[in-house]
Amino acid sequence: ARRAPAGQLQAALKASHGYSKEKVSDALKRLLAMHPPLVREHREFDGPLLFKADVSAALRTQRMRHIGSVIKSTFSAKGGDSDSGDKGELAFRITNLLLGRGRMELKQIQDTAMMKTKDARQLLYRML
Repeated sequence: ARRAPAGQLQAALKASHGYSKEKVSDALKRLLAMHPPLVREHREFDGPLLFKADVSAALRTQRMRHIGSVIKSTFSAKGGDSDSGDKGELAFRITNLLLGRGRMELKQIQDTAMMKTKDARQLLYRML
């Protein structure tokens, strides 16, 4: 990972794009505040404040967004019964539960995802 002192980054952005030090600092603070953070602060003893881009976190975030999009589009209701809600969102919620917690029983999934038993069972069978 390449590291650039904050002062050098700010000077380069000001020279090439006309951004002020305050705007660059605000942008870096917003990147630090993201969850998961895509940029991390790093300071060596008495050295300057450095920022590191967390590429693996960015790739994980993009991968999960893509997986979510595929799941939502695959299981979304296509003119079906509108009272049961969007199955794509429910399928994505179940996927996130299983990725986060591992194996779960139907009752646990239904309670955690706040779904009706019938809907949870049908959707899980479709997801197989």
